[in-house]
Amino acid sequence: MPYQVSNLNFSIPTNSGADIVIQLNPTLSGVRYASTYMPEGCAPSQELGLANMTSDLTIDQLRFLITHELGHSIGIMHTDADEVDRFGNPLPRYLVPGTGNQDSQSVMNSGGFNGTTSDPESVPAWSVKFPSGFSLGDKVAVSFLYPTTPTVTGVANYGSETIDFTWTPSVFCVPEVLIRIEKDGVAQSPTPFTTSNDGQHSFGPSAFGIYDFRVSDPQCWTLTGWHSKSEGIARAL
Repeated sequence: MPYQVSNLNFSIPTNSGADIVIQLNPTLSGVRYASTYMPEGCAPSQELGLANMTSDLTIDQLRFLITHELGHSIGIMHTDADEVDRFGNPLPRYLVPGTGNQDSQSVMNSGGFNGTTSDPESVPAWSVKFPSGFSLGDKVAVSFLYPTTPTVTGVANYGSETIDFTWTPSVFCVPEVLIRIEKDGVAQSPTPFTTSNDGQHSFGPSAFGIYDFRVSDPQCWTLTGWHSKSEGIARAL
């Protein structure tokens, strides 16, 4: 299961406007130690609530608990169990290539710490449970969702005056993607447009020149740009 360095970074902001806010949530007490939601669109879940009873946990246990919940906030489900959304509806579950349904060392396994419990012993201590840090499967999952360099390539076929554009569908995990064509920074018609996420699309006939092709998850598309996680650029001469 090879993995690459991810472009995902965490930092503590010095002002308001944080992507994820960690705060006490009294409604969780007696139910679970912490709770958050899966991302909606391109944004991580901003709410990460901790129950008042987390005061019974050690710093080492809190390190695990918050790390686990942050995993959910950025889009990683339980390694060994299905999930539901905030309304109780089942969520679709995608297996990250190179990982499995079982990983005893995954930080994202379900367990007593994520169920109806008020037992401090049910929350693992990070240094005891994960002395070597994240499992290989955890690293593969993060690098897959937040790759340093999106695997998108473009090829020009001048013999037939067409441009064949290819990308790796698994980068997006959606049935359809948006494509935009640019020349010298100016959008070319018809653009943007939606096409099946099957990894290939052909354009033609077209004039010779330099074109930039961008592919994006439709949920991450905005009028001003592309979400950094899902942006792929290919240039054809």
